[in-house]
Amino acid sequence: QDQQTITNKEGSMSTPRDLQTGYSGRKMLCIGGVTIICVCVLNYIEIINKYTGMMGGILMMDSDSAAGQSLLAIESAPNYTLVGTTTQKAEIAVNHQDEDAVGDYIMPIIAETNAAPSCPEGQFYLEDKVVITNSNSQSNEQPRLIPNVLYQTGKSRCLTHHFKRGIETWRKDPEMANVYHDDEAMDELLNDPKWEKYFPNLKYFLQCVNHAEMPVMKADVWRLLIVWENGGIYADLDVLPTDVFHNNTIREDDDAFFTIDVGRVSQYFFAASPRHPLLFNAVLCAIDKVLSNKKVFPPFHTGPGAMKCGHRLFLNSTDGIQHLNQTTIQTSPIDGRRVRIEPEGSFIIRDFVLRSKKKAYKDMGMLHYHENRRGAIYGGKTCSEFVGIPNYNTTYG
Repeated sequence: QDQQTITNKEGSMSTPRDLQTGYSGRKMLCIGGVTIICVCVLNYIEIINKYTGMMGGILMMDSDSAAGQSLLAIESAPNYTLVGTTTQKAEIAVNHQDEDAVGDYIMPIIAETNAAPSCPEGQFYLEDKVVITNSNSQSNEQPRLIPNVLYQTGKSRCLTHHFKRGIETWRKDPEMANVYHDDEAMDELLNDPKWEKYFPNLKYFLQCVNHAEMPVMKADVWRLLIVWENGGIYADLDVLPTDVFHNNTIREDDDAFFTIDVGRVSQYFFAASPRHPLLFNAVLCAIDKVLSNKKVFPPFHTGPGAMKCGHRLFLNSTDGIQHLNQTTIQTSPIDGRRVRIEPEGSFIIRDFVLRSKKKAYKDMGMLHYHENRRGAIYGGKTCSEFVGIPNYNTTYG
């Protein structure tokens, strides 16, 4: 009996039966742990398969007319990597602007986030939000004309607390994707040769704006171009949705959606379906106003002034655009395209950072346009003369 009794580390006595029982317990614990690990691994594989398209997931774009945005949403951010087979990647329409139907062949694909670069202390790195839906879902709902994708821009992807909080408010909508362009991505889009076909003077506009060192004017035109090409929603970084703004605020049949800004359509927030003529006209107005002037001032030339000009051309009228004060649905007499306009306070909070606005912009290395006014900057010449366009005739300036 003494030989069969063993002293453990604590000094207590253990019998062989005790040891056998303890061994069995440890064995069962190990088996349980392995089982849990296996289940986790299988679940992980299932999730990976789902998000790489093996289970029919696609990058969300709820309007056939806006397909192809799925790829743009990934390519717009350098911190994303395409995941998918060579065949899948090859079948994605990189440039779909001249296609008659672009919504049928977007392959299942997802973006994996690489390690985010570091930001200055007190700032937060922003990644694009990509939304996944099931391509096999049987839904009787009519697809929206305006894709549920929010576009925003800023100097970099490192955001201050104020602007981070604002974007997070938008992202509470689980069905809304969010694409963000920093200055580098914005310049890449603006300098794309594809615009030559539609806006041949855009390159001269960029020369003048770069010379004037007015990036806010580039951002004004960027928002018009990216929504015109792809369809979607735009909001300034200091704009928030109200509690009543939700996924159905922009209706399925809305062709364009604006709020009222001092009696005219808003430029700090708007939404439109792809190729909406109001935005196309606003781009033409912004380019012409800059080329035909000796001075630059964003509100008049590329901001609200350009949007107002585009709205006037859309309606083929000089009236009916400065007296908005209630819900209005307007139809263009030229092509029948529509726009819905709502009072601002119903859906949008503007300048939510209030007195902290200038500091919030400054902390991100950005200037509000009020702090970046420029006078005669082309040596007494107009922008068109400065860049060497002979005999330029202004149309809207």
